[in-house]
Amino acid sequence: MPVRIAHISDTHLGTRFREGIKQNMWAEEMRSRLLENDFYERFREMFEIIATMDPPVDLVVHSGDLYDTPTANNSRPPPEMARIVTQTALKGFIENTGIPILIIEGNHGLFRSYELSLLETLKIAIPGLEVFTQVDLKRAMQEGTPLKKEYDNFEVFCFPFIGYDILESSNHVTVYNDWVTNCQVPNSKLPSVAVAHGMGAD
Repeated sequence: MPVRIAHISDTHLGTRFREGIKQNMWAEEMRSRLLENDFYERFREMFEIIATMDPPVDLVVHSGDLYDTPTANNSRPPPEMARIVTQTALKGFIENTGIPILIIEGNHGLFRSYELSLLETLKIAIPGLEVFTQVDLKRAMQEGTPLKKEYDNFEVFCFPFIGYDILESSNHVTVYNDWVTNCQVPNSKLPSVAVAHGMGAD
C-alpha cells in the first residue's frame, strides 16, 4: 500500500536579524519584522496546502529546526508569536484533517544547559503530535532501544540532532554507531522511513 508523507524542515520560526550596532536601526528593525512575519505566513500556508492534497498524506514530518532560537550561541527563547503561530497551525491542522504530525529536534530550539526542548510543551498541548528530542535519543542509546514511531502501515525511525562534539567528548561515537546499526533496524513487513537532522556545522 503506498505511503504519502509531506516533508518540512528548517522553518526557523522567530528568525530575526542578528543583534548588534547598525547604521539605521529603525530600518533594520522593520526589515527584521517583515522577515519574521513572512516566515509565519509561509508556515501557515504550507499546512493549508498540505490539508488540501488529494489523495491526502498519511503523515506530516518536520525534520528539525522548527524554531530559530535558542541555539548554542543564542539562549534567547523564540518570540511569543512564534509559539502561538506554531501551536495554532499544528493543532488546527490535526483537528481539521486527522493527519498526524511528527517533529524531530534539530540544533535550534533547545536550551542546551538544561537539556530542555520546546517541542515537549507542544506535545503536551497538541493531541496527535509526536516529537522526538535529543533527550529521547540519549535515552534510547542508553537503553539500547529503537527510536521510532509505528503507524498502521509504515514506521518512522527518528534521528534527532546530536552534536558530534557531544558524542566525541563523552566517548560515545562508537556507542552511537552501534545503536544505529543494532537498534534502528527496519521491520521487513512494513515500509520504513528514516528522518534525521544532520550533524554538520550549521
